[in-house]
Amino acid sequence: MAIQDRLSALVERIGRPISILRNPGDIADHCILLDFKSPNPFMSEISKQAIFAWNSEMIDGDIFQDTITSERFMVVNANFWVHGSVKDGKQALVYKCNDSIVLYALTEVVTNEYGKKQWNWYVKKNDYAVVSYSTKGDTLNPIGDIAFDKLFVTFSGRNLLGYIPKQGDRIVLQSGKVLQIDGIDDHLYAGCYDTICSLDQRAP
Repeated sequence: MAIQDRLSALVERIGRPISILRNPGDIADHCILLDFKSPNPFMSEISKQAIFAWNSEMIDGDIFQDTITSERFMVVNANFWVHGSVKDGKQALVYKCNDSIVLYALTEVVTNEYGKKQWNWYVKKNDYAVVSYSTKGDTLNPIGDIAFDKLFVTFSGRNLLGYIPKQGDRIVLQSGKVLQIDGIDDHLYAGCYDTICSLDQRAP
């Protein structure tokens, strides 16, 4: 129990004050944020390791806000540190949320006109997200050219109320850019969805 107590005291003493964002009411907590190195430069910018006390109410898929900087982070993978049968603390991989999205579920409407398709859209989620763009390599631009044909959107399932996103669903970014989900991985992160998207060319 000594390690558990010391780690909890350390997180409380030097950790950043945060609010775990929950619809019934936010939960005050602390965590230690550490840089996380990734071979992908973009992911190195947004990825952090977060350390929580063993009894923190944080779970996979949570989004928390740093109460000092107001930055929001998505918990994509969390695990206990276990010593014997004692849970000493929690360590999580978190991503800095850099956008917000509205997710629309798609239902196709049958029409009598050949070749014409219509859809009904139902708002399923309005939440924070992590959006990244594919880039072209080996260009004269050291940052790379942004290729808007493929985008990657990672979002939490915390507000989906049991709905499972699917291919064809529509995502609208904060900028107004409209995307369609081309592929979705619901096993990479517990509580989160990792999607590959393209610009949505369908009628509104």
